[in-house]
Amino acid sequence: MANSEANYRAEEQRLWASVDLTPTEQFLSLARTGATVRCLTVGSGDPIVFVHGGSNAGSSWVDLASRLVNRQCVLLDRPGCGLSPRLPTPLTDAAALARFADDFLADVFDALGLPTADVIGTSFGGYFSLRGVASMPERVPHLVLLGYSIGIEMQYVPPMMRMSVIPGLGQLMTRMSPPKAAIKPMLRQIGLKGALASGRFDQGRVNWFRSLLVNTDTMLNELRDLPKLMTPIRGVSPALRHSDENLARITSPTLLLWGRDDPMGDESVATAFASRFPSAVLEMVDGGHAVWMDDPDAIAARVADFLA
Repeated sequence: MANSEANYRAEEQRLWASVDLTPTEQFLSLARTGATVRCLTVGSGDPIVFVHGGSNAGSSWVDLASRLVNRQCVLLDRPGCGLSPRLPTPLTDAAALARFADDFLADVFDALGLPTADVIGTSFGGYFSLRGVASMPERVPHLVLLGYSIGIEMQYVPPMMRMSVIPGLGQLMTRMSPPKAAIKPMLRQIGLKGALASGRFDQGRVNWFRSLLVNTDTMLNELRDLPKLMTPIRGVSPALRHSDENLARITSPTLLLWGRDDPMGDESVATAFASRFPSAVLEMVDGGHAVWMDDPDAIAARVADFLA
């Protein structure tokens, strides 16, 4: 694992060098959940805590965080992802995951000594963000969700996700190093088609993502330490859906920036979700699932304006 970690760190360092930044690394011991998380910090000013999506890591935010350097951007590797250790105890069902998500952000805030901080989440990170903010809205001045978040009706389940939840096949996939030629098709499936076509998600970013899959246990840990998030046919498990009661607790002003080409859900899904809690403002923008990768300048400017 030492050589694999060194390889990942080297690729991650190249990624950050592409935006002329060197993040500060620290590991946080979380008192409530017992987890340990790695976080990377860039910039200075009022803090923003970033929560990444499934089978990903904090450095996936490089293009947004590098444009918000007048803020202290804290980029988490969720437990088991990137270089964060596995969860101390697997979360075996949706109820256990929900309890963990309710405490996770408060745990991170406390470990960092943050009375308050803004939160930005996406995809599976959106699930943790929504539940975490619902548990402590008074500590989160603003919440930003970028694209579809787990816990919302999913219109389309990418084939890669479908295969990962088939018993036995998912773990077999994690033990097979994906060839270089497979990475771009995988990224297109999950909504980065436009960012790849434009060159904004360039070869350096592709190399970093492949290194994350090959040189860390991120995908394996998500499969073995978390309950099944979806089924091959029905999409997101109904047990993970956000309740109206929980969403009503989110009184923090909330901005939803949703890509018009997000394969997980179209504008009708976004509108229906935004209508369920009064603090949410929905804006449809050009792009796919990771809108900050499609147009990082425009998304950073809109996020900075909202947080200001």
